[in-house]
Amino acid sequence: MNTVELLCKLECALLKACEAHFPKMHSDHSDQKILAYTLYCSAGCRSFGVAIATDRDALSSDENILFKSAEWKYVNKHFSEFSEVDSLVDELYEVFYEEELDDIDLDEMDDAQLWSFISSFFVKCVSNVLREMKDKGMFNTDNFSEELLLGLQFGDPDIYAVEMMEQVFSQLNSDAWNTKLKAYIDVIRDA
Repeated sequence: MNTVELLCKLECALLKACEAHFPKMHSDHSDQKILAYTLYCSAGCRSFGVAIATDRDALSSDENILFKSAEWKYVNKHFSEFSEVDSLVDELYEVFYEEELDDIDLDEMDDAQLWSFISSFFVKCVSNVLREMKDKGMFNTDNFSEELLLGLQFGDPDIYAVEMMEQVFSQLNSDAWNTKLKAYIDVIRDA
C-alpha cells in the first residue's frame, strides 16, 4: 500500500462520516446561524468528530471564541458517525509505526520526521475533505454564515496541533480569518 491509497481511503471514510453526520447537526441547529464548522480531533488525530460554533457561542465576550472549540456547546455530538474513521486511524497508525509503505521508507525517519509526515498526512486529508464538502455546496444554506470558518480543532492543542490547525485554516479560509487566527496563535505561542 502507498501513501496516496491510504490518504484516499481515509478521505473517503471521513467524507462519508461527515455526510452522515451533517443532517443530524443541521437539524439540531435549524434555528441558529452556524459560524464555524470544524473537524474536532484528539491529540495526534487519533479520533475524529465535528465541532460547530453558532451565533449563540459568539455571544461570549472572548473575541477568539471561534478558535476555541472546547468552549463551544456543540462538540463531538453524534460522534458515533465517526467510529469507522477512528478504526481506520488506528490501522493507519499501525502502518505508520509498524509496517511499510511502497512509496516511503518510514523506517529511515527519525521521530521528528515521522511526526512531520503523519501531521502532513492528516492536514492534507482534513483540508481535502472540507474543501470537497464546500465544493459540493454543503455549506450553502441559510443556516451557515457567508463567512463560515472551516478548519481543524483540538480540545487542548499543543504546539504540534496548533501548527496543524494553522495549516488547515490557511488553505480553507479568507485572508481576514487567517489574520485573526494568526493573531490568536501568536498569543498561544507566547503563553
